[in-house]
Amino acid sequence: MERFPARLGTLRRSQGFPVGTLGTLRRSEGFPVGTLRILRRSEGFPVGTLGTIVAAGVALRALYLFTVARHVSGVGDWWFYHWQANDLASGHFFVEPFRLRFNHQEFPSAGHPPLYPALLSVVSWLGGTSVMWHRAFGLVCGAASIALMGVLGRRVGGDRLGLAAAGVCAAYPLMVVVDGALMSETAYTPLVILVLLAALARRTFWLGAAIGLAALCRSEALLLLPVLAWPVLWRQGIAKPALATLGCVVVIAPWTIRNAVALGHVVPISTNDSTVLTGANCPKTYSGPDIGFWRFDCLAPRKADNEAEQSDIWRADGLRYAREHASRLLVVIPVRILRTVSLYQPRRQVLFAEGRWIHGEQMAVAAFYLLALLSFAGAVMLRRGGTPLWVLLAPAVVVLITVVIGYGHPRLRHVFEPSLMLMGASGGLWAWDQLRARTGGASARARERARVASASS
Repeated sequence: MERFPARLGTLRRSQGFPVGTLGTLRRSEGFPVGTLRILRRSEGFPVGTLGTIVAAGVALRALYLFTVARHVSGVGDWWFYHWQANDLASGHFFVEPFRLRFNHQEFPSAGHPPLYPALLSVVSWLGGTSVMWHRAFGLVCGAASIALMGVLGRRVGGDRLGLAAAGVCAAYPLMVVVDGALMSETAYTPLVILVLLAALARRTFWLGAAIGLAALCRSEALLLLPVLAWPVLWRQGIAKPALATLGCVVVIAPWTIRNAVALGHVVPISTNDSTVLTGANCPKTYSGPDIGFWRFDCLAPRKADNEAEQSDIWRADGLRYAREHASRLLVVIPVRILRTVSLYQPRRQVLFAEGRWIHGEQMAVAAFYLLALLSFAGAVMLRRGGTPLWVLLAPAVVVLITVVIGYGHPRLRHVFEPSLMLMGASGGLWAWDQLRARTGGASARARERARVASASS
């Protein structure tokens, strides 16, 4: 079997640097040689092939899905995606699935971005119309995420970090439970990793296109354009950010045009922002046990059949309440942020992890704390190795903007999870090397004392 470094070596060669240029640049930084190579050493770390890690990660996800999580179900979005995928396969082009089933009325919908139900509709068209078939699609997405994390790690820190990052993605409980749920984060993960790869490679048009694809899966990814793409490309002149913007527009425009025709309103991606705003800004989410959270009962009864018109009503309700109670935002916003990083009501919040096994979500919270701690050391090591940290940290800014405007929930930090896994893997390798150095040094000293004692006797 071909080894992981050989398969992925073309990534480096494709950058177009002369062989000696990169090494010259690194030597000029003045870093100690050992510091730059710490992530690339393979001594003392068990190395396997990327394919083996991907297979192990998929096996773990399949074990989870078909055993402990087999009877886990969801509400709301879970059924929206499932039913809309089946409707697409049967010829109903993006209609509102709840009203189709319960009221037997067919209305065009942009309630959620289209990419995830469109992908599921392929499974439905092939005959997999059940919930379990749609959930099993997460195994494919999980395999793609693990493989792409390996590519990302190798692009940033060499073979060793690539395998470590893939291993973290394969075993991270959060990724396991996400890939077993019928939710858009399943397809979102590999798309976000593609965005990071395109940003590191400075593939301008493709960076914009990747952001567009991610936004068609979860609309907050559109923020990656001004937060990530424009700052990274700005130093190369105005043409580069413009080209990235063009790439994003080319991908999103067909869906936006469809919305304008079907709904009679300009809806760039989704009307879902309206329910977010009104459900996050009401008396029950500004105080009490659900402060900083979201509640369905904050939405006023529907007044318009047209989804875009109704979204305007709900959006106005939410913004009006936020303006009239602006002083409470000084308390509400910090709680939203704390909820998102699982530092406010962490035990209670696992109960609202839609479509995920509760005990798996509890393990995911504990693993998140560990990765977060390791990521600090990992970020330092990556920065010393010359990695542009803004590419990895920009998704955290997207999370912050999303939560400040909307509400707090661990799901909303998902765009930052690939960066967290990479930095956590880097920090884990650093911790491993420190442990090996200390235990190895202690063993060497013990052997030397034993040798001296033996010689003196």
